[in-house]
Amino acid sequence: MYWWKLGPLRTALATRTLPEQASFLYLFLMTVFTMVFYEFLPESDGGRTAWDDFLSAVAVAMTALGTCAAYRSNGGGAGQGFLERYMALSFVLALRVVLIAPFYFMAMAIVGTMWGWMDDATGPFDVVTLSGIYGIYYAWLVLEMGRVADEQRRLPAAAAVLAK
Repeated sequence: MYWWKLGPLRTALATRTLPEQASFLYLFLMTVFTMVFYEFLPESDGGRTAWDDFLSAVAVAMTALGTCAAYRSNGGGAGQGFLERYMALSFVLALRVVLIAPFYFMAMAIVGTMWGWMDDATGPFDVVTLSGIYGIYYAWLVLEMGRVADEQRRLPAAAAVLAK
């Protein structure tokens, strides 16, 4: 991995010799740093509670774990095209989750109201609710990364059959 010098990194990118592990690590570190910065940015009114901090920590942890699981599902270091697959699938799946989210949040609000779990301040119910959205997104991403990797493994065999 290149930490400071851009010349060797540019060369590795231009010649497509950057290992999959390095691509994963760059994405992982950038994603986690961005999440930590965003999630723990001080609020102007100073109204963050311990539950807000816990919810932020859960969001960062689920993002880190989900990204690692997607990398493994893609084949890990032996996989191919992790960055392009991650970015393309993330965009399409994010659109789908955005469309599903209102129904999910309404259902959770109904359950939370019926059971008396809803509160104005951030609490355990919010952690469970948002963890569910993160879980849906990353489970779907891991599933699709695995499907693409499986399809890639099948394609050479299918191409050989068609060539006969």
